Amino acid sequence: MSLKTNFLLNNINISEPINYQELSLELNFDNDESSESVSVTEWDFGVGIQDNSDGSYAANKHISNGLSGGVGVGEGMPFELDLEYNGAVDNLFSGYIDLWDATIDCNLVTATATEKGGLDWLRGAANGVTFEYLYEEHKGSGRITDSDFVSVPYVINSIPNGKEAFLLTLTAFTITTTIISEINKMKDLIIESGFPTETSAVIKFAFQVIYVSTLIVSVVNLIIQAVKMLIQPIKYHKGMYLRDLAQRGAEYFGLEFKSTILESTSFYKAVILPQKNTQDIDAKDGVTGFFKPEDAQYGYFSGTYGGFLQMLKTMFNAKLMMSNGVIRLERKDYTTSTPKYILPNVEKGSYTLNKSDFVSNLFIEFQTDLNDKNTIQQYEGTTAQIQTTYKNAINKDMVLLSGFERKSIPLALGKRKVELNVPEKIIKAFSIVLDPLIGGLITLANGFIITVNVIIKAISKVLKLLKKIGIKIGFDPEPIKTIKYTPIKELIDNRINMLMMENDFINTPKIILVDEKSTPRNTKLNGSNESVLNSVYLYNNYYKINSFDTAENSGNANQYKIYESEVPFCYEDYVKVKSDNKLIDGEKEGEIISLRWNVDAQTAEIKYKINELYSNNFKTKIIDSRTGNPLV
Repeated sequence: MSLKTNFLLNNINISEPINYQELSLELNFDNDESSESVSVTEWDFGVGIQDNSDGSYAANKHISNGLSGGVGVGEGMPFELDLEYNGAVDNLFSGYIDLWDATIDCNLVTATATEKGGLDWLRGAANGVTFEYLYEEHKGSGRITDSDFVSVPYVINSIPNGKEAFLLTLTAFTITTTIISEINKMKDLIIESGFPTETSAVIKFAFQVIYVSTLIVSVVNLIIQAVKMLIQPIKYHKGMYLRDLAQRGAEYFGLEFKSTILESTSFYKAVILPQKNTQDIDAKDGVTGFFKPEDAQYGYFSGTYGGFLQMLKTMFNAKLMMSNGVIRLERKDYTTSTPKYILPNVEKGSYTLNKSDFVSNLFIEFQTDLNDKNTIQQYEGTTAQIQTTYKNAINKDMVLLSGFERKSIPLALGKRKVELNVPEKIIKAFSIVLDPLIGGLITLANGFIITVNVIIKAISKVLKLLKKIGIKIGFDPEPIKTIKYTPIKELIDNRINMLMMENDFINTPKIILVDEKSTPRNTKLNGSNESVLNSVYLYNNYYKINSFDTAENSGNANQYKIYESEVPFCYEDYVKVKSDNKLIDGEKEGEIISLRWNVDAQTAEIKYKINELYSNNFKTKIIDSRTGNPLV
């Protein structure tokens, strides 16, 4: 059975358009996956049969339906193009005819066909959908919900100065002196009061305990407030995993998302913290921030799904692939199969070299956040400049190495806290003295309070009995609440490996690696946070495949000879290369760059490349873009 081309309008087979013999299929592999397109996008419909199999008749009918309740020209007319071979049908084109922009002349309708679905469609559609929309408009419908957010604790880690350290030392000394004084007062109270048995003595003793307890509480609160002002408590920002952001966006379009990159050990724990320009304020202390993991705040990426996917492509030197309802993000050299297409034995002729792929200076950069000096003072890993030069040059004024490429990732690097700062060290030192003193004082006070409460309970019973027989006494004692105290040491303990922030606001979204725990307070940054979220790491693991230097990139590196040929090409060949651009040329393996298949003539114009070494004279160095010094 020969190859047959089927044209469908509104799901009905029609006669071939007048210009159907111009049909050819183009496959391009130079960007993302194979980008398949039909070379003819403007079709001439006109047969004159005057029934639904006549393309011009069907098109005119679609237009006239706009006068009788139909959709008319305001909606595209479904158009399909299939290849049928031995009972198997392969859809080449699925889209619509734009009759609003058509040229109509009696039985001839010339109209443009527009494809739907595929990567081109996704790019356009994804740029029109924000993560805010997926959260606000789809709450509870399986899009982005609060359960997708990760509560990440952070500590304020502004650079301390001598004034703060002196103030903290003076405050801690004053408080320590006050507490010792109160302990002595409590001893005197015990000696003066003895063990009261009369009601009047009990009442006096109770008031004394209340007074001293209130004083203790005031001192404790003073200590905590002083610590909070200089060493702020743990707070929380909410973010989302990269993998969840990618998946939720895909789900909106009825697709699935997969990526060996985001599912890898290195980036499975990667979280983006979006911009944060508003915070709660503690009315008591005037300290800003979200103090509880359950505080209401959003954690989605501020941008479009399309912009997010483009950012991932930049970060990982990646390509997007789309097939069978799955979006896949992988490094540009990703493949899962061996070559299926064998190039016929044809005359190769001339070739060119892939000079256009060469970049003499590659600049990979994350961003800094001017609102967080931690991203500036701990700059290492933020940028890297990769220079490729000649090992040996005879005429330096004739060296042809050129090209500059900047890979800018719109994220700042979150930094781990690895040690206590000066104020924290002072507080920790004083807590060794303060916590036992305050703890002992509170234990003593609570002992008095418990004793007094037992007596008050007994007196209350007596007063109730007296009230029943008509004797009323204007005294109704209430139990005294015991004092609760969180040791000062706990306020600064467990802060190591948390995210550091200069203040509570984020101007530039941050990316971090998170070890999430069931108790958010125990969530920390992963130990490889700085080594993985690093521009040099990205180069070594994702960009090095672009290098022309054989010492950097094994084998023949990124050096290719490019050939163009016209070859016999049939349907079976088309099926082999449609989803895999690998080919075999003699004993060598190559890659198809682009292919144009003339369906009627059964030939193809093919452009392909073979990985062949043509120079050993390249050398690469990675330098600090600020100082020019080597990084590795």
